[in-house]
Amino acid sequence: MNSGRVTLTAIGAVVAVTGCVQVPGYASLPVAVKLPSGERLEGGAAIRVLSGAFQATDGRKTCSGSFHLAGLGRPASLFVTCSDGVRVTSSSLDLSAFSGTGTLSFDRDGIGTFRYGDAVR
Repeated sequence: MNSGRVTLTAIGAVVAVTGCVQVPGYASLPVAVKLPSGERLEGGAAIRVLSGAFQATDGRKTCSGSFHLAGLGRPASLFVTCSDGVRVTSSSLDLSAFSGTGTLSFDRDGIGTFRYGDAVR
C-alpha cells in the first residue's frame, strides 16, 4: 500500500517540474479543472490500469489528486486537494481508461468540473 503513495508522489513531482506527465508505463492525458468562478486550470494526468494521478494549474492556483476507475467490485473515486486549502468533494463520476468527467463541490465556493483525456477536447 505504501508503494502506491510513493508512485503518486513521484508522478506529482514530475508534473510539478515539467507541467506534464511523462512516466514510463503510464498513459499521459490532458486534464482540465473548471473552478466555480469559471477559471480553468490545465495540466496532465498519468493513468495506469485502474488508477491515475493528476495536477492542474493556472499559475496561481493548483489542484491535484488521484482517481480510481470502477472495477474489482468498487465504485469510481476521485480525490482532490487545491493549493488554497478549500475542501473539495467529488460526485457524478464517469471515469474510463482514456477519458473521464466528474463534478467537484468546492466548500463555500460552489460547483466545478474535472475532465481528462478525450473529455477535455
